[in-house]
Amino acid sequence: MRVIDFHSHIVPGRYPAAPAACSEPNWPSMEKIDDQHSRMMIAGRQFRVFESFYWNAAERIARLDEEGIAVQVISPLPELLSYWLTPDVQFRSWAPGNASFLTVIASPPASFTCWAWMALNSVSLVNSAGRSPSA
Repeated sequence: MRVIDFHSHIVPGRYPAAPAACSEPNWPSMEKIDDQHSRMMIAGRQFRVFESFYWNAAERIARLDEEGIAVQVISPLPELLSYWLTPDVQFRSWAPGNASFLTVIASPPASFTCWAWMALNSVSLVNSAGRSPSA
């Protein structure tokens, strides 16, 4: 029997600082602790510490194999969708998030698919999602 995990989050090991034009204090960031751990900071406070399997495709695949999972559907951690950010600032966060997804899903074997990183609090931005966000 083929097992598909439909609810698994991905977190980038590194997350860029807020763009220069963004003065949003709640922009999420990742601080590397060591090769196996990073901490997510939001508004200057630690939200959570993450293990490297959240961003390391080889580690994630090893866990899938251990658990007998054939395919995993990954999605962004809700805190990274940043619904509290204004839509224009939030739009700038999509590029690094989706780039991390592409890195993981491109890793052989074809064990992953994903829900794109797209905030839904602005219909106009969702409708224009095909354009590149400007930093």
